[in-house]
Amino acid sequence: MRSVPLAMTWELLHHGRWQMLLGLLGANLFPVLILTALRIDGAIDPTDQAFVTMQAVLVQMSAFMFGAGILSTQSNSSRMYTLPVRTSTLVAWRMFPAMVLMALQSVIWTSMINALYGLDWPLWAPALFSAVALAAIQSALWYSEKSPLLPLFVGFAGGTVGLWYKSHCGPIFANPTQIWKDVSPGDAATLTLLVGVSFVAASIGVARNRCGEPLGKQGLIAWIESWMGVSLEISARRTTGFQTRLDAQFWSEWSKKGWMLPVPVSFSMVIWFAVWVIFVRDPKELIVGLVAGGALLSVMGMIGGLIIGNCGSTEANLDVGQFLGTRPISNVDLAWTMLKVAAQSVLYSWLIWFVTSSVVVALLAVTGVSAVALLPAEVQWWYLPATLLGCWIFVGLLTSVTLTGRGQLLAQVVSTVLLLSIASMLFSKLLTWEMQAWLTSAALFAAGSSICGGVLWTMVAAIRQSLISSKVVAISGCVWMLLTIVVIYECWRQPVSNAINPIVSTVAAAMFFTGVASLVVVPFAAAPLAIKWNRHR
Repeated sequence: MRSVPLAMTWELLHHGRWQMLLGLLGANLFPVLILTALRIDGAIDPTDQAFVTMQAVLVQMSAFMFGAGILSTQSNSSRMYTLPVRTSTLVAWRMFPAMVLMALQSVIWTSMINALYGLDWPLWAPALFSAVALAAIQSALWYSEKSPLLPLFVGFAGGTVGLWYKSHCGPIFANPTQIWKDVSPGDAATLTLLVGVSFVAASIGVARNRCGEPLGKQGLIAWIESWMGVSLEISARRTTGFQTRLDAQFWSEWSKKGWMLPVPVSFSMVIWFAVWVIFVRDPKELIVGLVAGGALLSVMGMIGGLIIGNCGSTEANLDVGQFLGTRPISNVDLAWTMLKVAAQSVLYSWLIWFVTSSVVVALLAVTGVSAVALLPAEVQWWYLPATLLGCWIFVGLLTSVTLTGRGQLLAQVVSTVLLLSIASMLFSKLLTWEMQAWLTSAALFAAGSSICGGVLWTMVAAIRQSLISSKVVAISGCVWMLLTIVVIYECWRQPVSNAINPIVSTVAAAMFFTGVASLVVVPFAAAPLAIKWNRHR
């Protein structure tokens, strides 16, 4: 390469091709699936108000998916701190090529949608928004790098740009009423200002980290630490010793990663209550929001699992570093330490949601409002434990997968699965309703069987390599059997209705959820296997 900037651009395009392909598939094929299904059903009407909402949602979803692919390709900035370039150059050639790719993807995606489905969605407004949103997220990541408040900075940056875009589609806290088509001079000036602020903030953050100076422990961080009674600093010191090396390892992992899930959950609850008090003030919407928050724990758990399972020297490098790889601790002990951090993080996050919801229900009861009467009809007794188990499944599974250290292989597998899933969904739309019902039942049964088979294979592999004890196997088997009994009981108590063959549909659903239940115990075998694969190359 003739220059460092050119080498950085080449690295983005070449080394990150699989991650960007995954983001491209998620950004483009999912909207195509939805619109194709609507066209087959004869429901595409560009003048329908529902398409205004759909356009706003799909634009932001497309930007999020492709932006995630781009961000996953960019390695940690610290690897480039020794390069003979200015900090501004380092930031510019990591930020601006990514913005160009984001804008091009948006223009191509919108042009394809318009050509295929006869729509007239705007090209440049979504493209400029997507590019600026990516710059804002990048600046937040680089400014708060290795800070416990990184999720807060990222959420603030993304939320600010997202609300600005929403204001062009109608009221901020209401359904969109129009499509943002024209970029006015004021809009162009605002976008330019946002890019400038993002560039300056990113440069300040990279320059500070380049000198080895972490984000100052002042202001908000100090207030949060005093309120929670804990230290959020990654390098927090401990005045007392540790009884065992496992205690020391757990403290090290927890101080770096443990609060990355409970803290965002706490701030999300605070923000939701602030929005409700200011704009909504409807008890039913409050209860529905809390119920949805329990389900969103699983979504946030995906990010938590990726963070907890990263044993690399940087956020982007998943390979076990030399310092950790040569530490005198066995693969089993290291894996169980990671799972202990994940379990405690999940428990704290779930307790934050549960205690908050309980307090709200009690306050509504004092005012004479029955929270039970406001619950959606779909919410039953099993929803409460399902929120905890669902969050653990995502955190435990993604922690185990990330512990393998094979980021590119993971991107390839996910890309292939996503492509095949969307292709099968598109193919099913060409079939009759009866054939679709049979295909859905067969797919659910096959998915459940495959998951169960994969879990059994993982358990056997861990047993053969002496990575899991007989006691853990017995406890895992009992937990799996108990969950399976509950799943089968609930499926037969409430069989699938509106199906050609209710028995077949119910059996397929029971098999699928049995496979999902097995994912509760698979991390106990998968994590040691992943650590061994990652540690011994």
